[in-house]
Amino acid sequence: MAISGLAMAGYVLIDVSEVFGIIGPEEFFYDQVPDGLRRVRLAMSLSVLGIRSNGNDMLMLMID
Repeated sequence: MAISGLAMAGYVLIDVSEVFGIIGPEEFFYDQVPDGLRRVRLAMSLSVLGIRSNGNDMLMLMID
C-alpha cells in the first residue's frame, strides 16, 4: 500500500505540529515555575499528556 506524496506531506505536517504542541507548553511552564516546584510541574505536565491521550482515544472511539 503506497502513500502519495501529498498524503505523506500531510502526515509530516501533523507530526511537526504535535511536536510544537508538546514542546511549547513545556518550555513555557519550565520557565514560569519556581525551582522548588519543578518536579510538581513535571508531574502535572505528564498528567496533562495522559489526559490528552485518553481524550483522543475516546474521541476516536466515538467517531468510529
